[in-house]
Parts: sequence; structure tokens; C-alpha cells
Amino acid sequence: MSTIILEKVEIKEADFHLFEELFKKFKVKYQDIAAKKNNTRISKETFFARIDKARSQEGKIISDEEMDKMLLG
Repeated sequence: MSTIILEKVEIKEADFHLFEELFKKFKVKYQDIAAKKNNTRISKETFFARIDKARSQEGKIISDEEMDKMLLG
């Protein structure tokens, strides 16, 4: 028996009950991706502290050639 893996299927919450019995019959494994914790979020205070720190630093002037080399490799 082969297995098919669907990476991302979106089902509206209102329609989920229609598929639930089908999922049970075929032993479909699913997980709620909305329940995953987003580790990339930072507090408002931390965000503005980073902005303030960046604004307080002096800028570095570089030539166009240096910029191209840095960005384009």
C-alpha cells in the first residue's frame, strides 16, 4: 500500500466536520498549523529598542563599487 503525503491542504473550519469522518476511516493524520508557536515574534519594546539602537549608530559611507561587490558577490 502506498502513502500519499499532502504538504498543505486548507479546509475552512466550518467545513472540517464534513471531512472528519473520512479522515477517521482512512486514518488520516493531520495537525492544526495555527496551533504552532511563532518563534519569530518579538515584543513591542524589543522591536523599538532595536530601531533606536540602529538610529543611534553612525552610518558608513561606501562607494557604488563596494556596494555592488557586497550585494552581488
